[in-house]
Amino acid sequence: MSIYTVFRKVHLYAALAIMAFVIMYFVTGYPMIHHDWFPSPEAVKRTRTEPLTYTGPREPAAYSMYLQETFDLRGKPTRQRRLGDGSWEFRFSRPGTFHEAVVPPAGDSVKITTREENAIDTMIGFHRLRGYDSGMLYDVWALLYDFASLSLIVFAFTGIYLWYRLTKKKLLGWICLGVSYGYAAVTILYLMYAP
Repeated sequence: MSIYTVFRKVHLYAALAIMAFVIMYFVTGYPMIHHDWFPSPEAVKRTRTEPLTYTGPREPAAYSMYLQETFDLRGKPTRQRRLGDGSWEFRFSRPGTFHEAVVPPAGDSVKITTREENAIDTMIGFHRLRGYDSGMLYDVWALLYDFASLSLIVFAFTGIYLWYRLTKKKLLGWICLGVSYGYAAVTILYLMYAP
C-alpha cells in the first residue's frame, strides 16, 4: 500500500470521526453566537432549606460529595469555597442545571438553590463542558472532545498532503493556506491582547 493510499484512508476516517462532533459543535455554538435570534425564557429557580446531619470530615471534597449524594445534586462540582462569614459554598453544574448549596457556620442546615435553564442555554452548556475527573460520563465526553480535536488536526495535515500530491499548480493553494493561517494567528493575537 502506497503512502498516498494510507493518507487518503486516514483523511477519510478522520473526516468520519469528526463529522458528528463538528455538527454538534455547530448546533450548540450557533445559539451562542446568535443568542438574540432564539426565544430565551427565564430560567426556573427553586430554593429549599434542608436539615443537615453531616458528621464526616470538614474538608471541602468530602462535604461536597456528601451534599451531592444526600440531596441528589447531580452535575460536576465547579466550586468549593469558604465565605467571609464562615459558611461553605458548593456549586454543581451540568448542561441545563445548576445547584448552589450554602452551609452556614453552624453546619446544621443547607440552603440549596437550583436553576433549570431553557433549551437554548442547555445547548450552550454542552458547548462549554470541559475537563476530566467528574464522573464517567464527563470523562467520556472529554475523551470524545480530545478524539475530535486530534481528528481535526489529522484531517488538516492529511488534506494538505493530498492537496500537495494531487495539484500541479499550487499557487492558489499556498495563498489559501497562508491566508487561513494568517487569519487564525491575527485572531488569536487580537483576542489575547486587544483592549
